[in-house]
Amino acid sequence: MVGRVLQDLCPAAGAALALHAARRPDCAPGTCPIVHAADDLSVMQSLEALPFITRSARAIFGAKPYRIGPSTIAMRQNPYGGATKANPHNQRIAMADRDPRHAGLFAAAWTIGYGARVAPAGLEMLTLSSFSGPFGVLAASGEPVGEGEPRPIFQAVQGLCELAGFRQVAARTSDETRLLTLAGRSAAGQTVMWLANLTASEVTVDISRFERRHLVMTPYAITRIG
Repeated sequence: MVGRVLQDLCPAAGAALALHAARRPDCAPGTCPIVHAADDLSVMQSLEALPFITRSARAIFGAKPYRIGPSTIAMRQNPYGGATKANPHNQRIAMADRDPRHAGLFAAAWTIGYGARVAPAGLEMLTLSSFSGPFGVLAASGEPVGEGEPRPIFQAVQGLCELAGFRQVAARTSDETRLLTLAGRSAAGQTVMWLANLTASEVTVDISRFERRHLVMTPYAITRIG
């Protein structure tokens, strides 16, 4: 229910786990990146599959309204069994019902990267979080930020919400395995671009065509330009 509310508030912000599910008009299929592997590299590499999923969906269903989500790093439902895997020690494990990276910068970068990969599909809705709990934008107790305070993913979801109603602007980086970008232009002509460092290393970005400078992005950092 919370995910539904978030969809209503943010039409541009949660791909098809099973394409046949999208035949239901009220269905918004989601994805999970930790079905087979849960290491950091594999989770980020899962983003590379999203354009193939969305293009397949469009080839099958044409221009029908297309919604994705909720999609989160942790597994919300297990389509292959009765339940997801409990993760009481907050480890990086496959098919877990919670994931420690959701509370950190990693999730913010993954979220912007997700938006960048599915943007060409012209989605009606995208949901990549809930409000609270293990899938939420607000922290629980024992996290780096205070309980009830925004997690890093909050900024990413907020950034995607801001792009609701914007026209997508085609944008690419020279190495999309390390850096993804998402850009849009409002009806008033304002262009906003988001960058996400998908790696555990610093990445230097040449943005001289925009602001005449170089930008050093720390591991899993996200940055708004415009």
